[in-house]
Amino acid sequence: MAEIEPMLHEHVWDRILQETAQRVDSENPDMPRYERPGAILPMALQSFLVACYSHERIKAQEDRPWAVLTGRMGAELDAVNKHHWLPATVRELSDADLFMALHDELTQHSYDPGVYQAVKGIFTKNDMFSHISHLAPEPEGASQAE
Repeated sequence: MAEIEPMLHEHVWDRILQETAQRVDSENPDMPRYERPGAILPMALQSFLVACYSHERIKAQEDRPWAVLTGRMGAELDAVNKHHWLPATVRELSDADLFMALHDELTQHSYDPGVYQAVKGIFTKNDMFSHISHLAPEPEGASQAE
């Protein structure tokens, strides 16, 4: 059985951030420079969380080599199961719409620490840490009862 490759969080984040910046810039050519982070970062974070969540869901299916999922299919499968939508309908959703459809799952999921590491620098630099605080790993021993 083929093993699922680990996700290179920083690489995926950089790609999504660049794609989102290009899309925002092309749709809003007159946007003042100081407004760009507020428009780009939340949108890119949604796409990044969809990608990371989907990858982790696919890894959870590793023991099913006859039903290989790729790309966004892990998140799409959850949307199909949760909302009883047809797969073709879910495939047409934008990342923002898929994020909304799986909002609870995506915002309450315990992500790999690499997710937080990939985004913390740019969100902190732009004074937007509140957008990612839920991704921060718990300090060692914080979840243990005293």
